[in-house]
Amino acid sequence: MDRRRGLRCAVGIIVGAAASPAFEVLGQPRGRVWRVGILSFGSQARTAVGRYEAFFRGLREHGYSEGDNLIVETRYANGDAQRLHDLVAELLRLKVDVILATSTITCQAAQQQTHSVPIVVAATADPVGDGFALSLARPGKNITGMSTIATEAIQKNVELLRLLEPRPRNIAVLTNPLDRAHAPQLERARGAGRAMGIEIAAVSATNAGEFGAAFAAAADRRADAMLVLNDGLFFAEREALAAAGLKQRLPMMFGFRDGAETGMLMSYGPSLTALFHRSASFVARILRGAAPGDLPFEQPTTFELVLNRQTARAIGATLPQALLMRADEVIE
Repeated sequence: MDRRRGLRCAVGIIVGAAASPAFEVLGQPRGRVWRVGILSFGSQARTAVGRYEAFFRGLREHGYSEGDNLIVETRYANGDAQRLHDLVAELLRLKVDVILATSTITCQAAQQQTHSVPIVVAATADPVGDGFALSLARPGKNITGMSTIATEAIQKNVELLRLLEPRPRNIAVLTNPLDRAHAPQLERARGAGRAMGIEIAAVSATNAGEFGAAFAAAADRRADAMLVLNDGLFFAEREALAAAGLKQRLPMMFGFRDGAETGMLMSYGPSLTALFHRSASFVARILRGAAPGDLPFEQPTTFELVLNRQTARAIGATLPQALLMRADEVIE
């Protein structure tokens, strides 16, 4: 079976900018040491190391490396949204040249405190809808980066869940009301559900302490599957969410492969590793003098479906051949 990994980014829209005179003549000032801040919603102990390695590899490919011409300041919120304000303020006091916001919620926190320091967001669902950009082609603000196009992918998420046996008839969608991208995604899920004869029930959590209530609400609504929307909180607490789903024998889908790797039944979405690697190119161009508002947001063009057969056995779900044939990877 083909085990496709990664994603191919649509880079054609930036070729003209990358080849402009500004990029040809603006090199690194000799002896300059740059300072890059990384803002993470999760914790250092639970961070997916691979995507950070991909980011640093990307920086090295563009001539920037720690200990040479780069200082990296990484700050972790440990799953506490209230801490993000202080962490951003700390990075600004350190006079970082660029902030890498790892998710929508961290980008929101950075945006609230600076309209001048460049921000590169590694993964966000809807840059325009979230207020990060005036348009994808010309953001016009101090923010650019990678869009996951999660809202557009919601219909596919519902379609894939629908292939399970027994077929789900009630799907709970786990949202975080603090994430501005979730409202349009929920509406898209409801539209897809209506077209397929599936009931969509929204359940929510703004912190890990509310997960129990969210799963109880899903049970009350007789949900027979759950779609977990992409979010910094849900990514940081993906192991806890997977464990709760296993306990309730509830098939769960997440937007990044990390969900299936930590025990959810399925994941469908772009590769975070590829998104972080590509984010390094934005940071490099900004350090060389490009304005983030002139750098178009990029989108993934290839998505990966990962299934967890061990979880399927544990919860009594059947992965039909139609689903297995579409999978990029099956975790045994």
